[in-house]
Amino acid sequence: MANEQNLRPSEYKLSQEEATKGGIASGEARRRKRNIRLALEALLEKEYKCKDGKTLTGAEQQSLRANRLDEYVMRSNVIRDTAM
Repeated sequence: MANEQNLRPSEYKLSQEEATKGGIASGEARRRKRNIRLALEALLEKEYKCKDGKTLTGAEQQSLRANRLDEYVMRSNVIRDTAM
């Protein structure tokens, strides 16, 4: 139960200011993350022409890159394991 002995009004003002600053910073972070997400979505939806004439979306190209990276890691593991 609140009474005069356990109330601290001077600390409330400081925490209110901090809450305001935190809310402003949170909004800025949300907007920054939204802009990054929208830019990545645009890149993944964009179509790209390959050297062999095929047209791939950004997501398809990223998938091919990931597969190549997995193959590279597997090959380097084989080389590492056989060299010892």
